[in-house]
Amino acid sequence: MILLIVLVLSGVLIFTIGFLIILDLSFLFFPKTKGRIIEKHIYYRNLSHIDTVIDNWYFLHITYEYRVNKKIYTSNKINFFNNVMRRKYHDIDRLINKSTQDNTIFVYYFPLNPKIAIIYPLKWNKIYPLTSLIVFGFVFAILLHF
Repeated sequence: MILLIVLVLSGVLIFTIGFLIILDLSFLFFPKTKGRIIEKHIYYRNLSHIDTVIDNWYFLHITYEYRVNKKIYTSNKINFFNNVMRRKYHDIDRLINKSTQDNTIFVYYFPLNPKIAIIYPLKWNKIYPLTSLIVFGFVFAILLHF
């Protein structure tokens, strides 16, 4: 019974993470428009709650507005994992400087519902989703053989 529960949960997690990756990738093929950055800041957090430099991660928070069909939308969604995190401050700073110019940024939006938009498709930290996908994929594959 426990194996069945673990098998089902592993399958659900694999499906969810895979779906988010595909959804994030699909936004590269959707229309994009220029948006205006309202607020941006970089903050850091220690993910392990141990005071070591290696566990510090820098996160990006951006609030932006964009116009589609003469209607203005505001969002803070970065991507479908809703984070951009890096170990080094200058990596996030470089990403912002490379993708913004004069406080503008490209916004990828869903054409059927422009309220759904992201600014950094496939720029999420790949460590956690891909590690989870691999681990739960192995668990799922092993439990299928029992």
